[in-house]
Amino acid sequence: MSEQHATHQVPGFVPEPDDLRAVFQRHYENAAAMSGDDAYRDLQTEESIRRQYTARVLFELLQNALDRAESKVAVEIRDVDWGSAEQALVVANDGVPIRVDPEYDYSTHRKFGEERRPDFNALCTLHVSNKRPEESVGNKGVGFRSVFWLNDFARVWSRFSESPEWWGMEMHLPLDQDTWQQRLDYREVQKGHSEFLDSTTCPLGEGEQRAASIFHFRYVHQHHQLLTTLQILVRL
Repeated sequence: MSEQHATHQVPGFVPEPDDLRAVFQRHYENAAAMSGDDAYRDLQTEESIRRQYTARVLFELLQNALDRAESKVAVEIRDVDWGSAEQALVVANDGVPIRVDPEYDYSTHRKFGEERRPDFNALCTLHVSNKRPEESVGNKGVGFRSVFWLNDFARVWSRFSESPEWWGMEMHLPLDQDTWQQRLDYREVQKGHSEFLDSTTCPLGEGEQRAASIFHFRYVHQHHQLLTTLQILVRL
């Protein structure tokens, strides 16, 4: 477990690769246990947020970056090789990387504002923010979902505590069997499966769709980026 970048405000710590395996496996186990009605509700909620936050994506991403940055925020349009996409919007900052907690208890009921979640769990769950109104501009736990107005998937990159590589997630809205199989054609996604999960088998049934807050891809990949610690890339 890495102790670097520890904080008293937000639980968890900035991980090393071994930490992420436990984090992702625990998260996937919780997602796989979700009932059909709950999964459908989350999907419909995310679709609603996408409509409500129409054209606010840059504002929301800048707000998140400013809340986290130490002194630098960067925004650019970058050429990418993502299959059907040739460019992506990149918003980055030099704040503390994403924190995780491999022992996070998904069964514990937490009241809004009483107990903060690790960054990973706040990012992956709707209406869950680890920000407090008196400290941050954004604290509703939904603004990040505005990226899905721009397109159907985004990547989130963050630095490890000590390792020189980056780690990240792809979040798709919606995620289904076809998307899962198509993304396995990409080397970094394949590497993530082999690093963090025991199987590449899609956990979704035929025709089943899930919200972006539930299933996502993950990988370890060297990435020089913009000399920052945390980046969000949205397909254009």
